[in-house]
Amino acid sequence: MKNVLISSFDMEVGGVERSLISLLNNFDYEEHQVDLMLYSHTGDFMNLLPNKPSLLNESKKYKTFRMSIGQVLKKGNIPIGLIRIFSKYKASFDKSTENGFKQMQYMWKYSLPFLPKLEKEYDVAISYLWPHYFVAEKVKARKKLHGFTQIFQQ
Repeated sequence: MKNVLISSFDMEVGGVERSLISLLNNFDYEEHQVDLMLYSHTGDFMNLLPNKPSLLNESKKYKTFRMSIGQVLKKGNIPIGLIRIFSKYKASFDKSTENGFKQMQYMWKYSLPFLPKLEKEYDVAISYLWPHYFVAEKVKARKKLHGFTQIFQQ
């Protein structure tokens, strides 16, 4: 049996979440043990998750990516809150792309030292939604995939 990790933000209403539910409903659980890492256990689609994948415990540090900067600071995550402020500031100078996109990239990149690694090792880890820093840097896996493009090109 192969161990598979799938990571995404949450289960708010959207196309990525619908697609993830479909994937989880059609996975071959006879051949794969699937762990699902949601950074935040929130959203209208939480109740649509099948019971076969193991939903990993929510991490307070990863949950901060769906909070406002003020909420992050109030919850005592000072380093991540300061990184969020710095990321917003740095992104404001980049006129080549949309600020929110760059801010999210910076936020993940600079928060990495403050985020926990997963201890379990996987055969395959799938980062279902960008940015892909979590799977790239915090997960041990023999094969790492980001999005569906790599899956279908194999």
